[in-house]
Amino acid sequence: MQRVALIGYGVMGGTHANGYKEMPGAELACVIDIDEEKRKKAEDALGVKTFGSMKEALDAEEFGIVDCCLPTFLHTEGAVEALEAGKHVICEKPMALTVDECQRMIDARDKSGKFLMIAHVLRWWPEYVKLKEVVESGKIGRVRNTMCIRVGGTPMWSWDKWLQDGERSGGALVDLHVHDIDWLCALHGRPKAVFCTASEIDRATGPAHVFANYIYDDLAACAEGAWDQASGFAMACRVTGEEAVVSYSSAQSPTLQLLTSEGAEPIEFEKVSLDGSAAEEGNISDLGGYYAECKYFVDCVESGTTPSVLSPEDAMQNIEIAQAEIESLKTGKVVELP
Repeated sequence: MQRVALIGYGVMGGTHANGYKEMPGAELACVIDIDEEKRKKAEDALGVKTFGSMKEALDAEEFGIVDCCLPTFLHTEGAVEALEAGKHVICEKPMALTVDECQRMIDARDKSGKFLMIAHVLRWWPEYVKLKEVVESGKIGRVRNTMCIRVGGTPMWSWDKWLQDGERSGGALVDLHVHDIDWLCALHGRPKAVFCTASEIDRATGPAHVFANYIYDDLAACAEGAWDQASGFAMACRVTGEEAVVSYSSAQSPTLQLLTSEGAEPIEFEKVSLDGSAAEEGNISDLGGYYAECKYFVDCVESGTTPSVLSPEDAMQNIEIAQAEIESLKTGKVVELP
């Protein structure tokens, strides 16, 4: 049995906590949060001990895993403290705000000898996992292009309004659009260069609506990410091959389809079904992918197997690409990736 300390009981912290309640082989040991009201909420909802700091938890409880769901600008501090204390760490995406901060986390992992995994949930999201399987099977033929979309309203629910502060969240580009940066790398590898445009790029919250093009040798790829929609949330990925198209959209039914000259047919996939909603706030409506990523990490720790679905170096690459997109926004030019 792996005991987990959860640090940061916001939207994502609540989502992860609900997953651990359903998870065999894992036990939520405690919740750590500086906000007394959130600690009380966690005590009532989860029936666990809570603490105001990592040090308090380390002194009072036994656990082997720290699940870091702190605000992005605190990821490095929280993850490094846990690794230095000899704990395995799963940390919410994005890994950090800068490549240097990411490297600090990797250095702490190396020094500690413990596992570090960044929770880029699309790597475990059932429809995305199946879509990747279909592409890699060759069923759609050689890939010509890929399009990703992730759009919603400005998040208003965060502690101290940190998500609305571009300096602390990176805005829609780093917090939301980074999902699709990671996903395109999972599908096609590292692009050669990026070109990005955005609306309201000087807004205090950071870029509100971005359009990014990724340059590869043998295919075209693009992604749209937005925090400026009036209401609702939608995500999609469409991969066009020489022989067929595989299309996922949260707004279509069935959500995952194979499109050929003969029409559309649904693609069956294994769905993780759990009781209860994922979170009371935010745009999370399904626990499945979040449960799967946390369960994967717990299983890796239990078996002593280094997590391999994505490495911290992969997650750091996502931040490198995001920074290249920001440079492209500022210069209006294509930015090459070394």
